[in-house]
Amino acid sequence: MKLSNVRRILKEDIEKAGGAPPWIDQLLGPLNDFIDNVTNAFRNGVTLSDNLGGKIITVNLSHGVAQDVSPAGLKVKPIGLMPLNTGEELLDSYGFTLLSNGQVRVTYNFVDTAAVNVPCQFYLITG
Repeated sequence: MKLSNVRRILKEDIEKAGGAPPWIDQLLGPLNDFIDNVTNAFRNGVTLSDNLGGKIITVNLSHGVAQDVSPAGLKVKPIGLMPLNTGEELLDSYGFTLLSNGQVRVTYNFVDTAAVNVPCQFYLITG
């Protein structure tokens, strides 16, 4: 998706449209800052690592086999998991459980039920 021509909201434009209330500057400052930040993020490419707390984990998984993964280096507790890459295998479904010891138990179910030792990447979301 390409951004259309996004521009700041100017007090002068509101005044031309019939008058601006006295508090308009307090609204437009933060609103225009937000518009600028979102526009720049989308124009420069939004990345997971810059915009969503978490870590990319790479691990080999086999169909239907639960595997405990240690998310070393995370400063915040994991709250979710998002599959990213399953090599040449198609992912049918997945599940995960956050364990009390800080590990994450991950189970992938591939379309090919005989798939073993598949290199997989997922994004462990923190919050």
